[in-house]
Parts: sequence; structure tokens; C-alpha cells
Amino acid sequence: MTEKSRLEKGKEAMARLFGRAPDDTALSSDFMQVTVANLFGDIWNRPGLAIEERSMITIAALTVLGRETELKTHLFGAKNLGIPRAKVEEMMLHLAHYGGWPTGVAGLRKVEEVFGPRAPAATDKSRIVGRRQLLGHDTCLPSRPSLVPDWPRYLFATGLSVISKPDGVPPEEHCRCEFIRTFDRDLKRSVRHSLCE
Repeated sequence: MTEKSRLEKGKEAMARLFGRAPDDTALSSDFMQVTVANLFGDIWNRPGLAIEERSMITIAALTVLGRETELKTHLFGAKNLGIPRAKVEEMMLHLAHYGGWPTGVAGLRKVEEVFGPRAPAATDKSRIVGRRQLLGHDTCLPSRPSLVPDWPRYLFATGLSVISKPDGVPPEEHCRCEFIRTFDRDLKRSVRHSLCE
């Protein structure tokens, strides 16, 4: 394949992904020409993965690497390709377990910037009943409704195995002294996060 055809294929991939191809001014630098020809002309056009799958892989990599500017660009690309917000949010939830909770939250903030604010989800009464039985009330976890509204409930439902409960404290008092332990791989130490005030 000639350099010109690689460049044209790259421009086509970028137009499909981002809604427009780079103009001639942008392509005047060698860096952009190499990027468009190699990355978008060759890699994004390889067989084996659809452009939507490549978009989701790129979002995952940029999220875990903390490349928020590029992540936002590729989130616009995912939205342009028709990848549903719910799927991207589910990716962030999954990535939070492998890349760290702050990484998932940072990714969700970029999702919110690109897809817009999210309406609060309806309350799942069965989980509140379970939490009320355990803690004595249902106002323990703070939530940020503009982000994925079910994250606090998910954290509570799945995090019970890592919550330390002091011996001899009745369930209705646990909220005052429960913590979730997380591991911050950058600081190489255990961090305790209080669930309550």
C-alpha cells in the first residue's frame, strides 16, 4: 500500500470515528502524517476488530493510563460511533477494579463531560432494606447523582466482604465505624475510606 493510500485510509477512519478528517493544515506536520497513516491508516483498519471494538479498547487504555485529554477525544468518537453511554459507564465500573477506583471515577467524569449530566436512577428498595437491616438507616453513603448513580449502592453491595466491622458493635451502630480498605497502587499503601461522617 502506498503512503498516500495509507494516509487516505487513515483520514477515512478518523472521519468515521470523529465525524471529520484532519484538514491539510493539520496534516502539514510530519507527526500528524505519521499518526494518520500509521495509527489510523494501518492499525485502526486492521482486520479482526470492528472500529467500535477498537474504540472501546482505546477508551480502556486511555482511562487506565490517566490520559484525560485524549480520553475525552475518544469518548466523543465512541459517542459518534453510536456506542451507548451505558456501555461506556459499565467499562468504567469494570476498569475501576483493575486500574483503581479513582481511575474509574476520573473516567466517569469525562463520560459526563461528553455525554452530559445523567438523571438520578430510581432507588432500588431491596438494597436499601438490606442496608437498613445492616446499618440501621439508609443515609450512610454519600452519592453524586450526576455520575453513575448506582455506584454507591454497588460499592455497598459488593464491598461488604472488605468492610471491617468492630466486634461487639450492634448492626445499627456499624455506620459510625465502618471503613472500606482500598489499595492505592501508586502509593503502595492501604488506604481507609470512611463510609460515613
